[in-house]
Amino acid sequence: MNRTVFQKKYQIIVYGIVIAILLTSCGAAPVPTTPIVVPPNLVSGNTTANTYVNVLINSVEFTGAVSNSGSQGNLQLFTVVSDDAGHSDALVCPYGSLMQIHQGDKVNPCQAGLSYPENLLKDHLYVMLIAVDVKDKSDLTDLGSNGLSSALGFGLEQVIRTAAPAAVASLGPWAIVGFLGLDAVLGFAGNKAQDYFQKNYVIGTQSFVISRQYNWNNDEAIVAQSTNNQVKFTFTTQKSSTAEGIIVQASSANPPAPLAQSTSVPAVAAAQPRIFNFQACVDPCTGSNSITSFPEKITKIYLQWQYENIPANASYVRFTSYGGTDWARYVCIWPNSSNGTDSVTFTEPGGIQSGEWMFTIMINGATLLQQTFNVQGSFKYWSPAGLFNTCTGKR
Repeated sequence: MNRTVFQKKYQIIVYGIVIAILLTSCGAAPVPTTPIVVPPNLVSGNTTANTYVNVLINSVEFTGAVSNSGSQGNLQLFTVVSDDAGHSDALVCPYGSLMQIHQGDKVNPCQAGLSYPENLLKDHLYVMLIAVDVKDKSDLTDLGSNGLSSALGFGLEQVIRTAAPAAVASLGPWAIVGFLGLDAVLGFAGNKAQDYFQKNYVIGTQSFVISRQYNWNNDEAIVAQSTNNQVKFTFTTQKSSTAEGIIVQASSANPPAPLAQSTSVPAVAAAQPRIFNFQACVDPCTGSNSITSFPEKITKIYLQWQYENIPANASYVRFTSYGGTDWARYVCIWPNSSNGTDSVTFTEPGGIQSGEWMFTIMINGATLLQQTFNVQGSFKYWSPAGLFNTCTGKR
């Protein structure tokens, strides 16, 4: 992913490096990594602390259509960043998988952000966000090999080198920059990147610039609609004395020693939310009567699960779907304690349609549970309950 490097004291240092961020609002914990070697960028008067600029996604809200072929989209979000000198990088999330989305959803698919040592950055930082509905899931296996992220970073770098310094010289703390359009970036990104965006549907994109002069708009959320008004992007640029929770090592000819952890960032990730032990039953679930196949024309199925570490006031989305189409969707604030057991009934007095059904639970935009069960036979009956802005309810 990172491409711009330089030699310092016998080590190659990566300029723009993806840092696994310890974000409690995300789903599964990032995979632990070894300490990352970066050049020292000392804070004035402090010989132990470095300064990093972290680009973090807060949320992506879908205010318009999420697909050009139905009501459901399969999201991948690209964050592409560069400075004036072309220190570019890109991040795709969720990496290697997709997040199901619908119009009205507000999610954060990222478990990582982009971090830069501040002394490597020139006067401006350019951020391009691209939300994509992936049509061909086989594209996911190609992302690593075809260098799509690197291609986007290179494309952004080339557009900036051509047009950016003069165009942004008089802008304020942050601004939307129209010359960084997706078409312009793809013009430099190569055939594979162009093919990807031709095969899939771009839900929305927007480009921004932030300035060193205004301290990178530190800790102030940037919110803006996509160019087609179908997506509302929110992200934050934060400065920190470590790369957001990861122990960072200074460059040295000798084996590097870890720097001190920032006291404002925990050294150990908080316990991550999880939902597990899903059961589907003909009668109230007891732990021993769960099945996966139900008789034809059944009118009620009992569903039960356990949960742990759910944060207070988390966004909670629960839905039952058939063939990718919602039958019932509930959107609310998490109503329960952080740990426990919950259950609902899937009820259709006219009989539940035969075939495979999917049950999904999302917390703070992350899918924590997705299970299927089957209703036997060939019975056809479709009378969806629709959307509820409550945690429970029937129609």
